[in-house]
Amino acid sequence: MFTEREAIKQRLKEIQEEKDRLSKETLFLLNRIRELDNVERQIELPTDVNPLDEDNKEQIWKDIQQMIESSPPIQSILNEMPPKEKNTGTNLAATSFQEERSIEEVHQQIKSFLMERREPVTRKEMKEMLKGNGLLKWASVDYVMKKVMSVDRNIRKVGRGLFEYAPPSSDEV
Repeated sequence: MFTEREAIKQRLKEIQEEKDRLSKETLFLLNRIRELDNVERQIELPTDVNPLDEDNKEQIWKDIQQMIESSPPIQSILNEMPPKEKNTGTNLAATSFQEERSIEEVHQQIKSFLMERREPVTRKEMKEMLKGNGLLKWASVDYVMKKVMSVDRNIRKVGRGLFEYAPPSSDEV
């Protein structure tokens, strides 16, 4: 009867034989690579390479330019590509100025809305009010509220999604 112990011993023997076969094959392949390296070393590479002189370089460059100009697809691609504009920073400054101006508008609306309500207002109500007045230009109401709270310290976040206007008390002034 064939037991599990005998099966394990047989499998170990097979693994050892496979390991021996692979090591012999590895040695054979390494020796073959060494032989090929020796053959390649014996083949001499040509050392006389003529460097391009300036006349040849200019001629090659002219030929390339002529091929580009004569090829309609390449020329049409080059003509279609708009020139790259460098970012001078003026666009960024204008954008931030516009954002500050629109934040001021939003700030005034939010301040008056919170002063009218005199109780904490939810983020959802704030979003609806801004949408109704056409002032919601940002995807996130939280982003808008962070900006507004940085402008006016009296607008505070009371709880999760709740905002209120707390006028400064007499001891803060």
